[in-house]
Amino acid sequence: MNNNVLIIKRGAMGDILMSTPMIRQLKINYPHLKIDYCVSRSFKNVLINNRYLNKIIDLPDVFFTLKGILLLMKFLFNIRHDYDYVFILGKSSLFNIIIKLIMRAKLVGFARGKLSLFVLDYAVNYDNIYKYQGIYYLELLKVFKLITIDYTNLDLDCDHDDTNVINFIEGDYVVITNSGGNNQFEQTGLRMLPDEIIIPLIKAIANKYPIILLGSNLDYSNYERYINNVNSQLVYNCAGLYNISQSINIIKNSKHFLTTDCGAMHLGIVANASIKMSCIFGPSNYYHCLPPNFVGAVFWCDFDDYDIDYQLYGKIKIKHLFFATIDINTISMKVLKS
Repeated sequence: MNNNVLIIKRGAMGDILMSTPMIRQLKINYPHLKIDYCVSRSFKNVLINNRYLNKIIDLPDVFFTLKGILLLMKFLFNIRHDYDYVFILGKSSLFNIIIKLIMRAKLVGFARGKLSLFVLDYAVNYDNIYKYQGIYYLELLKVFKLITIDYTNLDLDCDHDDTNVINFIEGDYVVITNSGGNNQFEQTGLRMLPDEIIIPLIKAIANKYPIILLGSNLDYSNYERYINNVNSQLVYNCAGLYNISQSINIIKNSKHFLTTDCGAMHLGIVANASIKMSCIFGPSNYYHCLPPNFVGAVFWCDFDDYDIDYQLYGKIKIKHLFFATIDINTISMKVLKS
């Protein structure tokens, strides 16, 4: 098999990481296959040094917005004859149509509505929010009839150096990340714990352990507000300070990792830190976001109120106040007793 494959996914970190088992299994089955990955520039580092990729094509973030749609179309026109298959991992039907009109390749992607069935040459129905997202990506490989797919081989590939350790805290410490729905393409903060929950949690844990608040630059101002309200010298705002490799090792060497549904949660999976993770969910279903073999703690009190359209189609039409009935004491005790 000598076909060229282009994978397109703008972001975000967690989605890209969950696509890496698909890349790995495709390359292992077809070693001579050329696989390129087109991603927004903000998330390029997630794929750096991925040994199963031939090339990473990083485009400015604006290319993946309505404002930059003409720039994206120009880019696609210039590469329209370069690939035999294009794997589209996103949710947008408009995006699928644009690629169909421009690219001279077979399109492989997800049917989230009837329109996709007419646009895609090979479609996987994306309709079960209880199925892990990484398994959905693997199912796209069925377009290649002879491939052997291993649905248990779900390790996430993310290059990191085990010696790249941060040692500014002696002894045990806890890592907390409060993000989600807070990136270059979504500013709802929908998956973040509100102040009235996260601040008491930080206070309770800081009474016993130093805390590293880990996140991106976008989380920095929120973390500063938490620290100002906690009034502890043992809470450190590290948002935006460390690269992916350093972040993975900070999580790996922590006493416990408390996180919401965000990119850092998947870095905890990369760090093999499941057993010491506590994951808090609100508008998203954890079955869709965590691998089937996850052994950490999960806290979710919004099962009756969440809207599956948020994860299936990226539609935000929820007016429910998430996390309202979460038990702060139960979560803090889980962390402190780990």
